[in-house]
Amino acid sequence: MDEEMNQEMHEASTQDVQLPARATRGPSKYLDVWDLPNNQVIDLPLNSMHQPIDKGMRAFTGLLGMIA
Repeated sequence: MDEEMNQEMHEASTQDVQLPARATRGPSKYLDVWDLPNNQVIDLPLNSMHQPIDKGMRAFTGLLGMIA
């Protein structure tokens, strides 16, 4: 009888388990970059090793990642 009761409790406890919702940032479409007028450019500062830095780096690498 104890075994049946343990089995029922185990089944009840596993049925009520809900996985936590995963927090996501949503899709990044970079619409501000795609809709940029032809005569406007985005400043992309580089460090001494020619790597993008600061705010421009985030937009540049994100856009490249989306394209890839």
